Amino acid sequence: MSKKNLKDFKPNAAAFHEYKMWRFYYEHNFVRLFIELVAFLKSYFGLGVISVLMPGYFAGIAAIRFRKCKGKESESDMVKISNSLNSFYTIIANKSAQPINVTKVADLELHWWLVDRYPEKFNETRVEAIAAWAAELFAVDVERCLEFAQYRSQAMELQDSYENKEVEKIDWNTIHTLLQKSYSSLYATIQ
Repeated sequence: MSKKNLKDFKPNAAAFHEYKMWRFYYEHNFVRLFIELVAFLKSYFGLGVISVLMPGYFAGIAAIRFRKCKGKESESDMVKISNSLNSFYTIIANKSAQPINVTKVADLELHWWLVDRYPEKFNETRVEAIAAWAAELFAVDVERCLEFAQYRSQAMELQDSYENKEVEKIDWNTIHTLLQKSYSSLYATIQ
């Protein structure tokens, strides 16, 4: 099996899949979330459905567990989420042409999830946490990932506005546009 260069992806396709995954995540439609996640991984890695079911399962389980334990995270929950992310990135590392520090990337992903959920508990911003995760995953300087993280954070802020009842409905079109800008920026800076 040939390995995949993780830096070689289609920014608009990645943004579209992620946009759809966000919608399903926030609508609590976890079956559709899993299906979209598998479609994203299939598109990204160019593999058959069977080959991407396991990483899709692990990433989906991590996201679902994180969503369901919001506000009442136990140490057991965090260990299960961390283990699922580690399993996901282990599979990704085995399919990647570039080496990946699985534990560090998984820890940084869970960390930015927590920074996003509980910003008052951390000394760094959501942008900094997301940039650190992307920089580690793609093996580039963190400064190169700040614009990617900024656009992504702006999209997340729109979702936050809805969850905080500051707006009546989610502006999915703007979120999609921001994710496109985010992935275009990432692609340009990691090449």
